[in-house]
Amino acid sequence: IFPEHDKQEWAQAIQTSAAEQVPVEKYVSYDLESLAPSIVALLQGMQIELAQVKELMMDELRSQDDAAAVACRWLQGHESIWEQWLPDATKCFSHVGLYNEMSKRFVEDR
Repeated sequence: IFPEHDKQEWAQAIQTSAAEQVPVEKYVSYDLESLAPSIVALLQGMQIELAQVKELMMDELRSQDDAAAVACRWLQGHESIWEQWLPDATKCFSHVGLYNEMSKRFVEDR
């Protein structure tokens, strides 16, 4: 672990302290919630531990595979983590409704 970020050293290309902290943010369409509420529910449910991010990064470094292949491999090996992120398929979102594939009709309850 590096010492706290030293702006003056970094300005001189001396990088013996931690990098400046950069926030991780999710950017989406302002009306995504009305257009795709299940996607919003998925994004809100996503939680990944720093150890898992490090695991992904080390896998990419060791394997030299592209990010998509590494992510796919992680998803295949960690289903118990990401399946918790999935919204309930029978949840009825406002202004969207719930559709029964078998009867080919919208339904009023689950």
